[in-house]
Amino acid sequence: MTLNVEKTLRKARGLAKAGDPQAAAQLYRAILERFPQNRKAISGLRALGTQNKQAQPASAQVPSSLMSNAVNLYRAGSLNEALAAGSQLASRFPTDPMIHNFVGVLHSALGQPEAAIASYRAALGLNPDYVEVRLNMGVAWQQLGMHEKARDQFAGVLKLQPTNATALSGLAGALRETGDYAQAIDCYLRAAGLQPDNAVIHNNLGNIYQIVGHFDEAAECFARSTRLAPENAEAHCNLGHAFNYLGRHKEAITSYRNALRLRPGFSDAQAKVLHLMSLACDWSAVESAEATTHELGMTGEAIGPFVMLVRDDNLQRQYQRALRYCQQSFAHIAELPPIARPSAKPARLKIGYFSADFHDHATMFLMAELFELHDSSRFDVHAFSFGPSGDDTMSHRLQEAVAHYHEVRHLGDKAIALLARSLEIDIAIDLKGYTQGSRPGIFAFRAAPVQISYLGYPGTMGMPAMDYLVADKTLIPAEKQQYYTERIIYLPNSYQVNDSTRAIAGESLSRSDVGLPEEGFVFCCFNSSYKITPREFDIWMRLLQAIEGSVLWLLDCGEQARQNLALEAQKRQVDAHRIVFAGKCPQEHHLARHRLADLFLDTFSCNAHTTASDALWAGLPVLTKPGEGMPARVAASLLYAAGLPELVTDTEVEYERLALELARDTAALARLRNRLVDTRLDSPLFDSARFTRHLESAYQQVYDGYFQQQEPGAIEVTQNRSSQ
Repeated sequence: MTLNVEKTLRKARGLAKAGDPQAAAQLYRAILERFPQNRKAISGLRALGTQNKQAQPASAQVPSSLMSNAVNLYRAGSLNEALAAGSQLASRFPTDPMIHNFVGVLHSALGQPEAAIASYRAALGLNPDYVEVRLNMGVAWQQLGMHEKARDQFAGVLKLQPTNATALSGLAGALRETGDYAQAIDCYLRAAGLQPDNAVIHNNLGNIYQIVGHFDEAAECFARSTRLAPENAEAHCNLGHAFNYLGRHKEAITSYRNALRLRPGFSDAQAKVLHLMSLACDWSAVESAEATTHELGMTGEAIGPFVMLVRDDNLQRQYQRALRYCQQSFAHIAELPPIARPSAKPARLKIGYFSADFHDHATMFLMAELFELHDSSRFDVHAFSFGPSGDDTMSHRLQEAVAHYHEVRHLGDKAIALLARSLEIDIAIDLKGYTQGSRPGIFAFRAAPVQISYLGYPGTMGMPAMDYLVADKTLIPAEKQQYYTERIIYLPNSYQVNDSTRAIAGESLSRSDVGLPEEGFVFCCFNSSYKITPREFDIWMRLLQAIEGSVLWLLDCGEQARQNLALEAQKRQVDAHRIVFAGKCPQEHHLARHRLADLFLDTFSCNAHTTASDALWAGLPVLTKPGEGMPARVAASLLYAAGLPELVTDTEVEYERLALELARDTAALARLRNRLVDTRLDSPLFDSARFTRHLESAYQQVYDGYFQQQEPGAIEVTQNRSSQ
């Protein structure tokens, strides 16, 4: 067959420019088989890095007639057969780096990165400047989680070819994994400049912008990626995440639905749509998906467990979702080398708290005083912040309270774990779990010899590296421990810390100041709208019908939620004007306005957590009905610790009956309220000093067990009556 050299050279250059160096190299070799001294083909191969500085003799190379069989097997998906054929050729032609590269690619495709690296090393031994091999080796190191070595390979390519977009993208990915986000962004931007129509680069850049909290830039990148590759469901889902973070919920739902149109059954997108529909109280959409809701995250793709944790009050499914998510998300992470057990027990334990919420956030509203009350003679407290840089009252209060404050948002999970190890943290406390902004990878790498999940996430992490979970006997009854991979630390009274110094605004508010009628009973629920379901709402509407002039006071969670709740009230023959919405306001004013309500009505599958403590601290009784899982049992835990067990009901019928009784018997309700106010500072729930001693006792016990090499088990902290 006649070979048109010039046409073949043009095609090879085009393939190289289009980012297909393998195909380009094959064409150059086809020319060299017929015309071994063709300078343009030699130069082209040299530019690709697939040829030694002097063209190899044809006899040292695998003839294309032999190579084509192995390549055809590869293209047909017969990887094992292709590997066998390629390995034979590598034995026959050991000085051809191309065949070693081909064998490496096959090993990598078969999930054998170690063997792939051995082949790539053989190729580089023959040609150190073989760019394609360096790129492939970088990918293999990434498969092994050896991101520093991957980084070195991609950097080596850039020394040879500074404008190689593939190497820039690979280097950016490695830098992302090692936590060098600024340099990763720079590399992706350079790669995007070289290949502006590469949808993958824009998508990956958006992912890093999202990690560092630059959500506008992330949305712009994902939008560009979807325009360039409109059939990529992952990019549409990522765009939905960015819109969600920005509070642009309608656009987020559109993006998630685009992802589902392209990939029916896309669990992550499906779960996010369900959550946003719940947030908007669009119950018709939620109910239409109810048939498949319970299966989300149970098979196929795992999902972030939090979305279903607050909707599906079934411990077995909560446990399985967490296990599957952890396995799919962190199985590639190998714990760092074991931390050496000290020869002597530390005089002071180094405690590390890790969170994205060390600012004006519900976590800090609860925890601020704990940091101030820690016994510095026994505990050296560190705070690791991977959230926004705070310049508010709470962030300043934290930084003044702890001995060491570490801003680590710019670091990757592994780098943060290594930092904690270098500081010799004895106990690492994760305050985020799987909630928004969490960094569970830090604990998968193991930041400390003892790791504890506390407060932020009301469920199991399903993570072998998470040793303990802080709870109480109400939150996790002993017979339910099987649904938690962690060992349980049982605190007396309630698991929840509180701040006994929280200020309540002193100015006198009238009901009309906040849009409430001056007369009539005020039922209240300041839980986020996603926690409200038709189960509670049906009861609440019947209460409004039964108590003349009463109103329901809810937290304003946006226009869609307001509109949908109004429609749902009308469906139940209740005037929508009897639902009043409370807008956002500073914390001390929010606490003060609780005094204008008469009774706080809790939600079922996911209770009031911080919102219940807010109400009780402000003197507002809370009525609850506990469920099965942790999220559904928090309010009961708080009420028992506050000395109001009679407000914990066993059934929805009892919940409705007691709400009705209290609304009709204002004297009985007043007695409850007075008791709550009178005993507030003496109750275990708000005795912050006593709580701190209990938590410190837990820390000491779990560390002692670790130091003495005891088999970890549940810990039960005994009651300390003294708050000194």
